[in-house]
Amino acid sequence: MPRLQLDETRHIKELAQSEPSGTSDTTLYQPAAGVQAVVRSIWVANSTSTQYTYRLFADKDGTTYSTANQLAYDAPLTGNRTTVYTIADGIPLDWNGSIGIRTSNASSLTFTAYGFEF
Repeated sequence: MPRLQLDETRHIKELAQSEPSGTSDTTLYQPAAGVQAVVRSIWVANSTSTQYTYRLFADKDGTTYSTANQLAYDAPLTGNRTTVYTIADGIPLDWNGSIGIRTSNASSLTFTAYGFEF
């Protein structure tokens, strides 16, 4: 993948947000055709009082999520808490790459990705 070039006129924006209604792997964010992106942070919020686990994936060339492209795997998140992953240089994605998510309990965790699109 070619190295993405950032300039200082780019502003971080919300790329995607999801509260999965199921417990299967699903795509949180995938750039549109012809668009490149850099994901700079991913927030995971637990809106319940119960601890649940979650998974985060970064697949640079597709939407196949596995331990081969995991960022977090069955990570616990205590009730009423938020975890923030800040990626200093970002995760570069071409239009066919994606960020995947999974939760152990439907409609309990909210995932939000922030970054840049080109």
